Amino acid sequence: MMRKESEPFRELTMSKREVYEGLLVPALMQLGANDETNAKEVAAEVYDFYAEPFRNYHGVDHPLDMIDQWFKYKKATETGSVNLKSRNQDEDPVLIAMIFFHDVIYRIGREPGFSEKASAAWAGEKLSDLGISQDHIDWIKAGILATIDHRVPESTNVPHIRTIGLLLDLDLWILAESWDTFQAADEQLWPEFQPIVLREEFLAGRAQWAASFAEGRISIFNTDYFKQRVSVALMNLTQRAGMI
Repeated sequence: MMRKESEPFRELTMSKREVYEGLLVPALMQLGANDETNAKEVAAEVYDFYAEPFRNYHGVDHPLDMIDQWFKYKKATETGSVNLKSRNQDEDPVLIAMIFFHDVIYRIGREPGFSEKASAAWAGEKLSDLGISQDHIDWIKAGILATIDHRVPESTNVPHIRTIGLLLDLDLWILAESWDTFQAADEQLWPEFQPIVLREEFLAGRAQWAASFAEGRISIFNTDYFKQRVSVALMNLTQRAGMI
């Protein structure tokens, strides 16, 4: 929910539901959706999931925050501050689909990976109904499933690796922000967990997550753009790990 009104599409006089449609429907059509009306219905369903009243951090603004960060990433690549290799023409619409579908199902208190697996299955069904190719569906589902542990799956497919790596970095963008912004975002998770855990348990769980997140990783981030900010992310995680 950490959105900034100054970003380009925020300046448009549109409802958030319309923004969802304006971003997701063209991506689905570019990927081969067979009917724009049906694509709009899928976008509306996606919005309704993120608008569920129990969500806070993972609410309607979560995918839009990731789109904000993607715009910044694209701007950086256009100015040459990031080395961006030749890209597959489907990478952008696939990434947009991944962003909007990755937390479409979000359930607190279930076993680890439940929400991501359910989101991937739901996305796969909807994309298949739209007539999108199985190759694209598998690509999008691989990205969603990678958000379980935020590790890029092993693959020899460069566009897949690149797109999934960027998705994961965008999902973790808040780690590389100021401590105040990071802490505020962390606090936005509390209302989602409040019905099932005590405050002390929530804080201990977040500290444990922060302490263990970077273990066994070569880097927290995958793209050059976010790797430039990894020291900030490590400081935030270290400080969060020390707060119980």
